[in-house]
Amino acid sequence: MATTISNHSLQFLVTLLVLNFFVNLSLVDGQGDPKSSPQYMKANAALKECLLNLESTTASMAKLPKTPAMQDCSEVLGDGVDKIRKSIGEMDTIQSSDFSFKTNNIQTWVSSALTGLTTCSDGLPNDPTKTQVQTVSKKTSNALALINDFAKVQK
Repeated sequence: MATTISNHSLQFLVTLLVLNFFVNLSLVDGQGDPKSSPQYMKANAALKECLLNLESTTASMAKLPKTPAMQDCSEVLGDGVDKIRKSIGEMDTIQSSDFSFKTNNIQTWVSSALTGLTTCSDGLPNDPTKTQVQTVSKKTSNALALINDFAKVQK
């Protein structure tokens, strides 16, 4: 049974291929603005989502009793917020000329925030707070994967 593609579908596919070709071509050898890539947009959105989730989790934890584990976790989450903010700032100013330097910084900071989240989660009892930290950890891990994809744009 032969599969037929409608003329409209074929035009759509060709348009996507052409757009993808020109976006990738403009980023070869440091030409073009890396912020125009789809990978940038995905990574930047994921970082902003991480920040919102981290800030929300940090605010929730501030209302809970101050056990030693909670105090340590709150401090680690605060550090994570700072690192994600720095990463967003670095993403906002990234250019072809400093692409590798800035993507390395972002990868390091987000990885460090993720390590902190894992450490925090490991020290908490099984309760809604631990679940919330684990959710933020998963979103941060997803953001790091998208950042790693973005870092490959000019390599």
